[in-house]
Parts: sequence; structure tokens; C-alpha cells
Amino acid sequence: MKRFRLSDGINQRSRTRVLVAVVTLAAAAACASSARDEHRDTGGSAGPGTRDALDTQAPARGLIMRSVGTMHRPRAAHTATTLADGRVLIAGGMGGSGNEGATDDVELYRDGFRNSSPMREPRMSHTATRLADGRVLIAGGYGPGNRYLASTELFDPATSTFQAGPSMSTARAGHEAVLLTDGRVLLVGGVGEGWTFLSSAEIFDHSTNSVRPTGGMTVPRESHTASLLADGRVLIAGGHAGRSPSVTLYASTELFDPRADDGLGAFTSSAPLGIRRHKHDAVTLADGRVLVTGGSDERDNLGA
Repeated sequence: MKRFRLSDGINQRSRTRVLVAVVTLAAAAACASSARDEHRDTGGSAGPGTRDALDTQAPARGLIMRSVGTMHRPRAAHTATTLADGRVLIAGGMGGSGNEGATDDVELYRDGFRNSSPMREPRMSHTATRLADGRVLIAGGYGPGNRYLASTELFDPATSTFQAGPSMSTARAGHEAVLLTDGRVLLVGGVGEGWTFLSSAEIFDHSTNSVRPTGGMTVPRESHTASLLADGRVLIAGGHAGRSPSVTLYASTELFDPRADDGLGAFTSSAPLGIRRHKHDAVTLADGRVLVTGGSDERDNLGA
């Protein structure tokens, strides 16, 4: 699911406590007919009755949606990262009442939500990437007062605490982060100081605990996607630069090769998408292809 970004025009005073649900897939081919049968069985009612129906649907009949409770606080523009031990790290975001902005609040989920040690600083629209050693890299985002952050921090699942990480050379939010096959992390694009759209990219190196710039994209992008390919390259697709009414949407894509330029990494243009899109999603399929879905047009009121 695409993260909320501050640039999406979210009304920060309108807060909704999100009902958290677990989705499991069983007998996917029967999903559509099961949903129709369940609708008839419950009289097709919406609202409070819907949860009960989903809670009791037989697993063999298709897609199951089961309530697992609510988080301790409402939040949006946060991250949720699965840890190696099966817990889920839910970090930061914005939420609550009044004019509350970015938070450092953290929860851990496993059969229920539990408060955990806070991040070192409040942030939202950041990225969270699980490293090969099990730690989680938290990078960038917006801080208090919508300040752009260059800082990073590392969550240690053994102690459930955060340690300071190396700073990026460019403060950024609304960027993408991808774990590369060699264990490093690519941090690419987003928005920086002065609402500047970024073409720059950086690499976090776990072996040296450092962040260094790498080659830049061919155009600045926000609301783009970054997908790891089987050969170790990363596909960057779509996105936008600018703000309405002068926003520019991209159909263009590019490939980041971490081995290029003697390991410094470089971007090259690739085949374009069929249509311009931003705020879409992309997932790498088992056969190596990348599925790009949805998104929005320049008006932000129609799906792609």
C-alpha cells in the first residue's frame, strides 16, 4: 500500500483511527463466489455487521479479513516493517487530535499491539528498511514543523531500541528505499529543502555504517516506485515533479545498477510506462517481471 505523503494534500486536522486487520489468503480461486455467498448469508448488511461476518468466514472459502484490534494511537504517513521474529514494527507518522504533527511513537505488533521505545526524533513520510542482520534502517521524512530530515536511525530488535545512524547528505521525505542484493540500501528521490524535487540518490552501507551519494536519476521524482529486480538492478517508475497547476507527471522509467561506475552505481533510462502515473504501486513478480498498478492523473481525482 502506498504511503501517505505530506504533499498529497492530507488535512492534518482530520484524524481517523484505523481499524487494523489481518488478511490471509486461502483458496483464492473461490474468493469471488465466497464473498457473494457471505453477502447473501448475512443479508448483505454493511456497517457493524460486516466485521462479524468477516471474522467468522470459513478459511477454506477464500479471503479472510479478521479484526485484530486497534493501535494505541491513530496514525498516517507511518511505516510498518516485518521483523525476522515475526513482530511488526510500526513507527512514527502523524496522528491524534488538534495540530499534532510528526510523532516519535512506536508500537510492536504480535497478537496485539504493545508500546515500545520511541524513535530518537519524530518523523513521518520516512522509510523503514529491514537489513540483512535484522535491524531496521529508518531514514529521512518530515520532522516537527514539517522540517525535512537528513537523519537516520537504526532499530535493534534484540533490545527494541533505536540508535543514531549516519546522516544523509540531503534531507529528504517522500522518497523510496530499496534493500539491494549486497545488503546496502538505495535511498532515492523525494522532496527536499524548499519543497525541491530531488533527482539525487544515496546508498546506506551497513558494513561501514555510512551513507554516500550515488548517481542521480535522469529527472527529479516524488510519488514514484522503486522495485528490486532479480539481477540486482532497481526499476524506478513514474512519479511527478512540481505542484498543481504546473505538476509534471512521468511515464518514464529508469534502471539503477549498483555495480556501474566501479560500484558507485548509476541510473540509465529504460522503456516508458504505457501512461503517465504517480502515487501508484509496483511489485516484482515471481517470474521477474514488475507489475505496476493504479495511481493518479494530474488532477489527483482519477485513478490511472
